[in-house]
Amino acid sequence: MISLIACVDKNGGIGLNGVMPWWFTKDMKYFRDVTIGNTVIMGSTTFDHMANPLAHRRNVVLTSKNKDVYAHKFKDRSLYYARTVEEALSYGLTDETFVIGGEKVYEQFLPYADMLYLTRIDGEFVVDTHFPEVDFSEWKKVEERKDFESGYNLSFEVYAKKSL
Repeated sequence: MISLIACVDKNGGIGLNGVMPWWFTKDMKYFRDVTIGNTVIMGSTTFDHMANPLAHRRNVVLTSKNKDVYAHKFKDRSLYYARTVEEALSYGLTDETFVIGGEKVYEQFLPYADMLYLTRIDGEFVVDTHFPEVDFSEWKKVEERKDFESGYNLSFEVYAKKSL
């Protein structure tokens, strides 16, 4: 199963200069709890802004860069590289594989997605990247939990793709 997971502001914003322009401990814990033990697929910009590959997850970086760029930095880790969506999906993926960004990677994987995990922030931020437009008539909300942190309402929402 392919799932997209993202934290978005009111306008679908997800990042500024390659990083999220906010930090919500509750969202980060949710992200960790949901993705732990699974495969995560990300673009090279997302990966380049991480200190390390995500622990206890198989990390797949979708990139046009030569994998040797990263070889010296991350040895003996659960880290793989792919040049295409098909190559990324060819790795022995887990029961649920999470696409974690950025914008272009979300766009490429949206047609393959079975589930969407969206943390919605009731606020607007300065961003330069967005989550792709989703036709929510094709999706059914299967879970929603509301919370509050740092002056913002958060809504943790899970959508399943409707069967055709």
